[in-house]
Amino acid sequence: MSETRDVRVEFRDLDLLAEVVKAMGGKVLGEGTHDLYATAEQGWGFTLPSWTFPLVLRADGNLRYDDYHGKWGDILDLDRIGSEYAMRKAERTAQGLGYYCERVSTALKVLHPGGQEIWVFPDGRVEAVGFNGVGCDEACATFANALGGTVETRHKAEFYNAQQNIILNE
Repeated sequence: MSETRDVRVEFRDLDLLAEVVKAMGGKVLGEGTHDLYATAEQGWGFTLPSWTFPLVLRADGNLRYDDYHGKWGDILDLDRIGSEYAMRKAERTAQGLGYYCERVSTALKVLHPGGQEIWVFPDGRVEAVGFNGVGCDEACATFANALGGTVETRHKAEFYNAQQNIILNE
């Protein structure tokens, strides 16, 4: 692996988020003002089967909800939504680039045209495998930008080895 990026998954594609919500048995309420227990929130709302009150994605990207310490909703559902959204968004990104991809266990394996691999994990981690040098930056950035914002980038030994070879050969 030549690079790993930790990505904060952001719900930017509301059509895709709606698909994920429906796949989880939820209902899309859409844009508007939605009543939680003690407050009303403006944004894009949806419900989930085990939740008492709606969940609301605000314009600032924050998700607002009332779970009352798990009594009104299972907080793990938020991880499930984020994970499935990340996987579907990465699949669409790969397909839009014409790359072959497949879900393998709990990750998405994307085959880069150069023979390298890009792995996308449900937690938003993106790993480039088989790249030498800066090619991993572009490959990872494409998927990281589609999912949200990069939190941290870690280069692997292959990245530095290729950089050293470039300097030595100049």
